[in-house]
Amino acid sequence: MLRKNLRKLSIAFVLIIATLFLFMPTQGVNALGREKFYTVRWISGCIIWHQIPPPGNTVVGEWSVDCFGNWDGWGERPGENSCTYNEITYGEYCVPE
Repeated sequence: MLRKNLRKLSIAFVLIIATLFLFMPTQGVNALGREKFYTVRWISGCIIWHQIPPPGNTVVGEWSVDCFGNWDGWGERPGENSCTYNEITYGEYCVPE
């Protein structure tokens, strides 16, 4: 009997929490995040057959992502190449409008 009541109580709790999530407001793509700035650097000694590698730690791209998920920048994109790594810095907090 106790198990049956505990099971019903657990199901009711999960349903209440799920319903609350349905009514939570959403405000843009990155409403609670921050602007991000990526500096893409070449890994020292990494060679790709179709590219002449730049010297190690050379900046090969700089990208930013605003609060709405828009990308802007130049060069290699973050995660696009296995011979690069990203340095990420954060800008202002995204404030819902």
